[in-house]
Amino acid sequence: MRRRWAGLVAGAAVLALGSGPGAWAEESGVPSPSPSPSVSPSVSGVPSPSVSGSPSPSADSSSPAPKGKAGIDATARMWPDLGSVWAGETFGIWAIAENLFETTPSLVLRLTLPEGVTYLGNMAGQTNGTCAPSGGRTLTCVADDGNTKQVMAKVRVKVADGLPPMTKLDFRAAADIGDAVDGNPANDVDDWTIRVMEPADVGVTWSMSPAGPVAAGTEVRTVFTVTNHGPGVSGSGTVKFYPGFDHWPTSMPSYPPCWVDPGVIICDRMGDLAPGETFSYSFTWKFPKKAAGTTYRVRGELYSASRHDPVSANDQAEAVFRIVKPKPTPKPTPSSGPTPSGSSSAPPAPAPSVAGGGGSLAVTGSGGLGAVGWGAVGLVGVGGALFGAGWTRARRRALDER
Repeated sequence: MRRRWAGLVAGAAVLALGSGPGAWAEESGVPSPSPSPSVSPSVSGVPSPSVSGSPSPSADSSSPAPKGKAGIDATARMWPDLGSVWAGETFGIWAIAENLFETTPSLVLRLTLPEGVTYLGNMAGQTNGTCAPSGGRTLTCVADDGNTKQVMAKVRVKVADGLPPMTKLDFRAAADIGDAVDGNPANDVDDWTIRVMEPADVGVTWSMSPAGPVAAGTEVRTVFTVTNHGPGVSGSGTVKFYPGFDHWPTSMPSYPPCWVDPGVIICDRMGDLAPGETFSYSFTWKFPKKAAGTTYRVRGELYSASRHDPVSANDQAEAVFRIVKPKPTPKPTPSSGPTPSGSSSAPPAPAPSVAGGGGSLAVTGSGGLGAVGWGAVGLVGVGGALFGAGWTRARRRALDER
């Protein structure tokens, strides 16, 4: 007994020495579990586009430049007022050139305009620079106070009449620092493309199957369709749905192209929508019994209205669900009469009459069998005797053959 206790104590000591955090994992070659990165919640298997849990940069991966050693880094940015234009339209372009760190002896903002676009002049407001044509299709802009830290300017331009639809107009803003050497020349320019458009009527519709009232507990399928009715090409294709918080589809398009925000579903579509082109999204719904007697509406719409769309009335549509109680399941009812069966409850067919007379036995009047009846009994008796004799001989033959 003393040896057994000593062995147990020794074993416990060994376990205590090797039971520190991660000891088993290190010995087995399996890394200790670490907190998993968080994942944004999803609905119906549809992940949210946001991603969390990215690794933090290590301490020595990137260190800030010593103070006063940032160097020269000029940058240029540009924001046209419009992303697409009509032929003959006028609009503004706001641009900036800036030295992010050290200043340079010279800083000029240069704007290059495409063919088919004419410079009309400078626009006031939130600017400190003035632009002027400097040959070709280039505008040179400098700060009014002569500073070389930042030049901001806004110019008005006009698109030529008669430019064909879908013409691409390429603009460029550049920061020019003269002979100074830029340590990061990649951000010295900013390019922007604007297209010439023509009217395009994009409309949306809902369809529902089965149509009509929706019984609680049953599935119903809806299809949201987007169509370009023309005459021109449209860049509108992204749509937005508002199911709210009371109900949610049991199935919907996955990501991409669709993703969710609280109470909202957004489906992205990149590229152009040609005249006559159409696309759609399908959803399935199933409402609980407690929703019976209510009406549920889901609005779907183009994500952003296009100013090139001449008809705004069909830019959104509603799916309307009138939810009703499910029909009760019919219960089986018992039949009024007995169910016919193969039993002997039905009267047997009458034996043919020896004397004719319609197939019925002769009536004796006294209830006896009569001559015909006794004859039948005799025949049955003789047949039984013959059957018995034959069965006995067959049994004996079987015993003899064993």
